[in-house]
Amino acid sequence: MSNTIFTTDHDSWMEITLNRPEQLNAFNDEMHLAIQESLDQAADPKIRAVVLTGAGRGFCAGQDLNGRDPRKMDGPPDLGETLNTLYNPLVQKLRNLAKPVICAVNGIAAGAGANIVFICDIILPSDNAKFIQSFAKVGLIPDAGGTYHLTQILGPLRAKAWAISPIIVTITDHTRNLPSACRCCTRSRISVGAVLMRPWFHHMNSWSTIHIPPLAPNLGFEERHTSELLRTLQCAEFCASL
Repeated sequence: MSNTIFTTDHDSWMEITLNRPEQLNAFNDEMHLAIQESLDQAADPKIRAVVLTGAGRGFCAGQDLNGRDPRKMDGPPDLGETLNTLYNPLVQKLRNLAKPVICAVNGIAAGAGANIVFICDIILPSDNAKFIQSFAKVGLIPDAGGTYHLTQILGPLRAKAWAISPIIVTITDHTRNLPSACRCCTRSRISVGAVLMRPWFHHMNSWSTIHIPPLAPNLGFEERHTSELLRTLQCAEFCASL
């Protein structure tokens, strides 16, 4: 078993702990595969529920970009392929597991790390839990199912507002921050990469109020447009400025 996670069998339930605390449990390829393997084991009938949490001071900071730094590569990384081979299978496994998945959130949950939280059936946040959608800062759209789950949880207006702003949502102030799209979208809070989210906004606007596409097509949309955005000059500049 990989040391990027550790699992604990509590007889009738399994605890999966993300274990890269020095990197705030950011995802790398090894961690992805280890979590998926643990979820396969959780299909055992004796396991009635799964608890997902993180070691150290944060739950998950999203994708570890050290191995996908465009400054260290011949061109921009193919994050669309990363979504297709790693994130999308993980999202589907969490979504389709035939037992409750409970996410115990400690500290920061950012980007894909936040969107993994929102896939789970029940969220148990600690007092210091913080959630942030950090995609617009690098000129990308939400991934890891974010285009689907944010809209399901918040509705289209709030989902758009949060996605284009760098606002950090805490447990104590979420009732102030999330309901007001206007408060999220003050001029000083809109991230410079927000303009690149227009494909997702157009995609969302095509939905009818009585028919929201299932999860799988949204995962495909995230994969395609992430690959396209990474080929744009603006996105490359944002990534290089990190």
